[in-house]
Amino acid sequence: MKSRHLLPITILALLAALGKGQATLLLYDPFAYSTGDTLGSNNWNLVASSGGVATSVVAQNLSAPGFSPSSGNAVKLLPNGQDWYRTYATQSYESSSNASLYYSFLLRVDNLGSLDTTGGFFGGLASPTGTSGAAMIGLRLSGSGFQIGMAKRDTSALSFDSTVFSVGSTILVVGSYNLVSGSIQNDTASLWINPIDLGQPNAPGASLTASTTGINNDVQSFSSFVWKPQGGAGSTQIPASLIVDEIRVGNSWAEVTPVPEPHTLGMALLGAAGLLHSLRKRRRV
Repeated sequence: MKSRHLLPITILALLAALGKGQATLLLYDPFAYSTGDTLGSNNWNLVASSGGVATSVVAQNLSAPGFSPSSGNAVKLLPNGQDWYRTYATQSYESSSNASLYYSFLLRVDNLGSLDTTGGFFGGLASPTGTSGAAMIGLRLSGSGFQIGMAKRDTSALSFDSTVFSVGSTILVVGSYNLVSGSIQNDTASLWINPIDLGQPNAPGASLTASTTGINNDVQSFSSFVWKPQGGAGSTQIPASLIVDEIRVGNSWAEVTPVPEPHTLGMALLGAAGLLHSLRKRRRV
C-alpha cells in the first residue's frame, strides 16, 4: 500500500476508536431551553402532589476545570420548590451483578437562606414516577458555608463530607448507587466531590460512601433522575438559591465524567500527522 494512502486510513481508524469509547448516556440534559421556561415544558415531569414554587430555567452556564464544556442554560432550585423527574430506559440489575449506576452534575449555591445544620437532600436516582429515591445528594449549613452529603435512600439520613464550600463556588459532583452481591440492605451509595480522574475507565476512591442496615432494602431497578427541592422539612433543608447544570446518568464513570473532546481528537490527529511525516522521510531515503 502506498504511504500517501495511510494518513486518511489512519485518521479514520483513530476516529472509529474514539467513537467506540464514547458510550451512549442514559440521560444528558444541558438545559438548553429558553430562560424562564419550566422543566415541564422540556421533557421533565412533575412529581405528583409536589406543588410548591416554580422550578425554572435561568441564564447561567456552569463549568469545571478539565470537565467537558457546558452548553445551554441551567436550572434554579428554590426551597419548597416543585419536584421534577425525567425518565430514561429502565436499568434492571441482578443482585449478584455488583453493578453501579452513576450520575453527575454541576452545582452552585448563591444564597444559603434558611439552610440549617441538619440539611436535606435535593436530588438523586429514582423510580419511574420520581419517587423511591436512591443515592440522594444533599446539603447542610456549616459556619458561613455548606457541606455536601449523600444518603443511600430517601428514607435514610445523609452522611456529609467534611469539606466546607463557600457561596458562589461551582462544584462538580458525581454520585452512584452500588449493588453489592449478597443479602438485602448491603448496597451502598458513593459520592465524589470535584474529582480529578475524569473520563477514566474506573472510578477513583469516593469522597464518601453511605450505607444503611435494617431499614433500607436494596434497589435493583432505576428509570429516572429527580430534583426534589422540597426536601423533607421545607426551607431549612434547601438553600435559598441553588443552581444546577449538565445532568448526566450512565452505567460507567467515564460516561458521566467526560473530558473535552477537541483535546482527544487533537492528540489523535497530531499522532497521525507524525506518522505521515515519518513515512515520507522513509520514502526519501
